[in-house]
Amino acid sequence: MEQEKAAETSNFNLNRRRGINAEIKQYQEQKKEAENYQAKQDEKHEAVVTHILWKLFHFQRSVELNKQEIERHQEELKEFRRAHEKYYGKLEEAKREQAQANRGVSKQERAIKRKEKEVEEKESSLVPIDEKISIAGKNLKKYQSRIRDIARDQDSQTSTVSGLQKELAVVKKAQAKFAEEQRKIAEEAGAVLSDADLTEYNKLREQVNTKIAGEQIKIDNYNRQQKTDVGTVDSLSNKVESSQWQLSKIEGEVGDLQERKEQLKSIADQVVQDIEAKKREYNALTSERLRNAQKHTELDEKLQDCLNKLLEADDGRRQSEREIRMKETISALKRIFPGVKGRISELCKPRMKKYGEAVSTVLGRHFDAVVVDNEKTAKDSIEYLRDQRAGQATFIPLDTIQVKPLNSNLKGMHRGMRMAIDTIEFDNSVERAMQYVCGNAVVCDDLAVAKYICYDKGLEVRAVTLDGTVIHKGGLMTGGRTGNSAGRRWEDQEVENLRRLKDNLIAQINALPKARRGAQEETLQGELYGLEQKLAYNRDELVCLLSSIMGEVALIGLIAETLATES
Repeated sequence: MEQEKAAETSNFNLNRRRGINAEIKQYQEQKKEAENYQAKQDEKHEAVVTHILWKLFHFQRSVELNKQEIERHQEELKEFRRAHEKYYGKLEEAKREQAQANRGVSKQERAIKRKEKEVEEKESSLVPIDEKISIAGKNLKKYQSRIRDIARDQDSQTSTVSGLQKELAVVKKAQAKFAEEQRKIAEEAGAVLSDADLTEYNKLREQVNTKIAGEQIKIDNYNRQQKTDVGTVDSLSNKVESSQWQLSKIEGEVGDLQERKEQLKSIADQVVQDIEAKKREYNALTSERLRNAQKHTELDEKLQDCLNKLLEADDGRRQSEREIRMKETISALKRIFPGVKGRISELCKPRMKKYGEAVSTVLGRHFDAVVVDNEKTAKDSIEYLRDQRAGQATFIPLDTIQVKPLNSNLKGMHRGMRMAIDTIEFDNSVERAMQYVCGNAVVCDDLAVAKYICYDKGLEVRAVTLDGTVIHKGGLMTGGRTGNSAGRRWEDQEVENLRRLKDNLIAQINALPKARRGAQEETLQGELYGLEQKLAYNRDELVCLLSSIMGEVALIGLIAETLATES
C-alpha cells in the first residue's frame, strides 16, 4: 500500500516536474519571442524615425515654399487692402454726401411745409375780410337797386304831383267859379253872409285846419316810422342772409377741412403701419445678424476647443503607411459592398477610458477584423483584395460565425470583475460579432481578482486585467506588453473623431452669412428714416388743420351768436 502510494507520489512529482520543465521551456520561448519582438520593435522605431526625418525634411521644404507663397499673397493682400481702403473711403465720402443731401432735402421739405402752413394761416385770416367784402358788395348792389327804385318812385310821384297840381288848379278855378256862382245866387236870393258870419266861418275853418294839421303830422310821423322800420327790417334781413351765407360757406370749409383731416389721419395710420412693418423687418434682420454672430462665436469657441484637444492629443504623430492603406481599403470596400460594416476597432469603443488596454487585449487578433453581413460579401471582399493586391484582412460574416452563449454565472461573481462584452459600446446590428470576438472573457480590475477567478474559483475563462495582463484558460499567464499601441489605436479613433468634428465646425462656420450689416439692412434703415420724416410732416399738417378747424368752429359760434342776438 505504501509502495503504491510512493509510486503515485513519484509519478505525481514526475508529472509535476515535466509540467514545470514545459512551462520553463515555454517561458524561455516566450522570452526569446519577446526579445525578437523587442529587436524588431527597435528596428521599426529606427525605420519610423528615419521615415519621420524624411517627412520632416520634405515638410520643411514645403513650409519654406508655402512661406514664400504666403509672403507673396500677403503683398498682394496689402495691395488689395490699399485699393479696398481707397474705394471704401470713396464710399464713405459718397455716403456723407448723400446724408448731407438728405439733410438738405429734409430741411427744404420742412421749409415748404412751414410756408404752406403760413399760407393756410393767411388764408384763414383772410376769410373774414372776404366775407366783409362780399357783404359790402351785396349791400352796394342792394342800395343801388333801391336807389333805382326810389328814382322810379320819384319820377312817378313827380308826375303824380304835376297831375295833382293841374287838377288842383282846375279845382281852384272851379271852386272860385263855384264860389262866385254861389255868391251871385246868394245875392240874388238875398242870403249873403255878413262880415261877422265870414269871420266866424274863417275862425271855424282855421280851427278845423289846425286840428287836421296835427293829425296830419301824426300820420306823417307814423309813415316815417313805418318806413324806418321797414328799412331796419330790410337791413336785418340782409344781415341775416349774409350771415347765413357766410355760415354755410364756413361750414363747407369746415367739412373740407374735416375731410382733409381724415385723409391725413388715414395717411398717418398707413405710414405708422409701414413703419411698424419696416421696423419688424429691420429688427428681424438685425436679430438674424446678431444670432449668426453669436452662433459664429460659439462655433469659433468649439473649434478652438477642438483644436486645443487635437494639440493636446499630439496630433503631430503620424500613422503608418500600412494603417493608412488599410483605412483606404476598408473605405473602398464599404463603397463597393454595402454589406461591409467596418473593422471591429471602428465598430466598438470602451465604455470608459480605463478599459482601453483590457479591451484591446481581449480583441487581440480580431482587433482589425472586418465585419460583413454574410459569407458571400466576405468572399467578394477577399476577391477584391486579391485583385487589387491590397493586402490581407480577416472577415467575420455575421450569418456563419458560431457564437457560444455567454456564461450567465460569471456576471456578478466579483465586484472587481465584469464581462468583456459589457465594457464596450457597439450597435445592435453587430452584436453577434462582438459576442464572437469577446466570448466569455472577463475584465478584472487587477491581477488579484483575476487570480481569484481563475485559480481560487477554478473557472476556465480568459481573464484580462486593466493593465493588459492575461490569465488563459489553461492557467498560462501573459503580461508585460511593450509600448502602448492598442491605447494609441483608441486615441487615434478619438483624434479622428476630433478631426471630423473640426471639419464639421469649419463647414458650419463657412456656411454662416457674414456678420456685417448688409445693403438690405441699410436700405431699410433709410426707408425707416424717410417714413418717420413723412409721419412728422403729416402730424404737423394735421395740427395746423386742427387749429384751422377750431378757428372756423369758433367763427361759426360767433356768427350763430350774432344771428341769435339780432333775432
